[in-house]
Amino acid sequence: MAIIHALFAVGSRSFESMIVVFINTFVDLIRRLDREFDMVVDCIANGIIPDLDGIAEVRRHLELNIVADPERAAEVGSVVRLLGQGGVFTFGQTCV
Repeated sequence: MAIIHALFAVGSRSFESMIVVFINTFVDLIRRLDREFDMVVDCIANGIIPDLDGIAEVRRHLELNIVADPERAAEVGSVVRLLGQGGVFTFGQTCV
């Protein structure tokens, strides 16, 4: 489910903060986002929710709340191109 949270957070221009109780929850979210970054950008561009394990019961409801936003997808995707690397987040180096 973390990737669904990341999808809606990254897709939103008004997202400003996230509160987590345990830092490992946030780190897991960032790592998953890094692994699935291309899929997230594609979902934002096309307004789709991917067919992921564990979301079958709520997928229909989630799809009502996502709209295709190719402009936002281009903005998010440009982060990777600016960094010139395969992922967005790099642990132990500069993080973006």
